[in-house]
Amino acid sequence: MPASNIDFLDALAANQKTNRDKLHELETGDVSISHEALAALGRTARGLLAEAVGAGNSQAMTLSDIVRLFVSKLYWNESGGELIMCAQLDGRTLCMPIPPEHWNVIITGQIQ
Repeated sequence: MPASNIDFLDALAANQKTNRDKLHELETGDVSISHEALAALGRTARGLLAEAVGAGNSQAMTLSDIVRLFVSKLYWNESGGELIMCAQLDGRTLCMPIPPEHWNVIITGQIQ
């Protein structure tokens, strides 16, 4: 694993008040997020983007644009159950937690 990814995971774990071995990376296609969480993501992300990188046109971004931006890195925090969605912008990483009751792992295939 590259050193920069290790540093990122250590920082993310510290921010989430957990151990880095409790953060599990997920694939975008494996996750479903509630409509309420998506709406909150849109509102919060616009403010974060405007503040963090001076994205004055963040209000013009569609929810689809914001979701695409924040699914570059997804982590399940085993300690609290949150889904942590991260966006990489101008050398910075912005992360937002989604509460456990507002997301789940999509189950495909046949259950036996």
